[in-house]
Amino acid sequence: MQRELLTVPDDPETYINENLKKATGHFYRAYFDITDWLSMNLRESVTEEFNGFSHTCIAEVAPEYYSEIAPAIEETSKRIAEIRNKKDVGNAGTVILMEDYAEVIETMREKIINIRRKKTGLIDCEERLKRENNLKVKKELLIAIVAAVVGALAGSGLCFMLN
Repeated sequence: MQRELLTVPDDPETYINENLKKATGHFYRAYFDITDWLSMNLRESVTEEFNGFSHTCIAEVAPEYYSEIAPAIEETSKRIAEIRNKKDVGNAGTVILMEDYAEVIETMREKIINIRRKKTGLIDCEERLKRENNLKVKKELLIAIVAAVVGALAGSGLCFMLN
């Protein structure tokens, strides 16, 4: 018994075109799957870069975060949703959407690079705030101790004068 390994289609041109369309569809789906994954990771990394830093330091070191970066992340999410809604793997216009998606991701990547450049400044700011807070606590503690000592001395002096 001999198996037929390759069947020759009746119309080779139609066969090639149909399989090319299928391959193109797989390519488009793979591209969007990869870019979706990448865009989710990029959006998460923006949040993670600022995780653990106070609003005070973020506003001081990266004031554009609240006015530009955070709104841009939201806008990016909306833009990605628009691109995904317009996606049609059977449409040649999908290539333009792929280019748009690549542009959105590149813009986000550039923002993350700029954020990472500010990380040292954020760390320095947090350390400075911690030192300032420790100094403030020590001053308040010293004032409380001095007030207690003065109060004790004044009270004992008053008692001494009354006797």
